[in-house]
Amino acid sequence: MMLILNCDFDENPETNGGQLLRRQLAQLGARNILIKNVFQEELPSESELKTTEGIIITGSRASVYEKHNWIPELAKTLKKINALKIPTLAICFGFQIVAQTFGGQVEKSGTFWEGFMPIKVNNTHQLFENFPAQVKVYHSHGDVAKTLPKDAKILATAPHAIQAFELKNFWCVQFHPEITPQVAITMAERDGKDTEKILNRVKINYELPLLVIKNFLYSCHLNAQ
Repeated sequence: MMLILNCDFDENPETNGGQLLRRQLAQLGARNILIKNVFQEELPSESELKTTEGIIITGSRASVYEKHNWIPELAKTLKKINALKIPTLAICFGFQIVAQTFGGQVEKSGTFWEGFMPIKVNNTHQLFENFPAQVKVYHSHGDVAKTLPKDAKILATAPHAIQAFELKNFWCVQFHPEITPQVAITMAERDGKDTEKILNRVKINYELPLLVIKNFLYSCHLNAQ
């Protein structure tokens, strides 16, 4: 089973992070995909965790330092996931709550980054296999990890923030690999944003960041064998 811990409040299934990831995993051949809407205090049971091959934690409009009941409960679940050594891909808010839960520090930056912008990646790491050293990915965040947990290994960077790290069984990305140019256009039009600025010369058929999800899924299957 593949488990999605959905922290995204977006009610539109065409742009909700959990729903996007469910469809993308299914297209890659994943079966038995379970979504838990964490922001509604839905969390996996012990038995569900023990039958899970891999987990993806989505982004969110919430910040990890906000006072919501579901955030500390998710942090408790992360410790269970760590104890069980379940491969986990954590995206944006997911990146930040993993960092905070295991000893890092997340803070408001004062700037909001949105749209396709370049990052530098460690393309010798399995998560970024078949990537060039620099790649454009979709950003949508104002919070950044000021510090990472002890023993975290940085996998990708941008001038304004750390963009990916590995910690034990967690692979964490600050950017959104699930957001394709078409989804970015849909969100920009909904929010009255300049679509050309959001795309930043990325072509509509640009799908390279989706390889992050494929590489993660392949890793889960290897670990399950």
